[in-house]
Amino acid sequence: MKFNTDDSLRVSIAKQLGRIVGHRIESLIIRNPRMSLADARKIYTRGCRLNREVKRVFEALVRDSYPQAKTADDGELHSFEGYYSGYRPKSLHDQIKKLRQVFPRLGGTNQKLYLLAKDGGLDYLPRGAEGWFAIPNIWKPGSLPLIGTTYQDFTWKVIRTLDVISEGSDKNSTPCDPLRQEVSTMRFLEELSKKQGNPEILILPCQFGMRHLGYSVNDVRAETRKNSHECGLGVFASMCMLMTHPKRLKSGRDISFNCPGDTWYDRGRKEVVYFRFVLERIKPEGAYTEDENPNCGSVTAFDFDFTR
Repeated sequence: MKFNTDDSLRVSIAKQLGRIVGHRIESLIIRNPRMSLADARKIYTRGCRLNREVKRVFEALVRDSYPQAKTADDGELHSFEGYYSGYRPKSLHDQIKKLRQVFPRLGGTNQKLYLLAKDGGLDYLPRGAEGWFAIPNIWKPGSLPLIGTTYQDFTWKVIRTLDVISEGSDKNSTPCDPLRQEVSTMRFLEELSKKQGNPEILILPCQFGMRHLGYSVNDVRAETRKNSHECGLGVFASMCMLMTHPKRLKSGRDISFNCPGDTWYDRGRKEVVYFRFVLERIKPEGAYTEDENPNCGSVTAFDFDFTR
């Protein structure tokens, strides 16, 4: 989120932090008019981090005491709590059918991977992924002329199309220019495209934000740089996922999501595009990459070996 007016935003920060760590801290911030917005933001950021650390400590205690216990990150149990509108990954057949309604001349997938994901998908999902997702492969050599010639074309085409498929989405306010792919994301997806034989439709194991809920984009990018098997996705891929899974963002209670695979340059400052549901509309906005929002997570994809 961006912080523009001090008093109202300081109260908003206090209320969000109160829901995380208790209402006593909320009242302390609200009743202290001398506290600057900058100090409130620092407290908020530290509170979010403390909350995550406490959760990690308790998870470690459970794992140590009950080694047989499993969490969503184990790749065997996938939790979709927080996806309020009932989002679940759809079958690849349904996803590809939806993509071809928009792009009738779209080609095929890697057939071996398609059958593997279709028949035994959960057994092959990398740790942290929620499901298999079909995305037009704009990272193949020569790209896809049926969509566009530049990343701006690809992204704008999908956002405009989303307005047709998912009524109420806002196609005019998206900051698409200047929008740039992160080099690490481009290389990651180009490598996955090569592994799959450069098909016109990529099949990717992804998660739609819950894994990195509350983390800043800077933190997510730093984490994925350490973990070479995971990479943040940009606006194009995230919008394709939303196009095939409209229930992901249909209510204000659904968590928002960042697109860490892209950078938007706003007056020389690096920002990230995130999407939220507000006033019955899907609204894209810009956010600072260092901001932490307990109601927003980053969309990522995972590398995997399907030749085993």
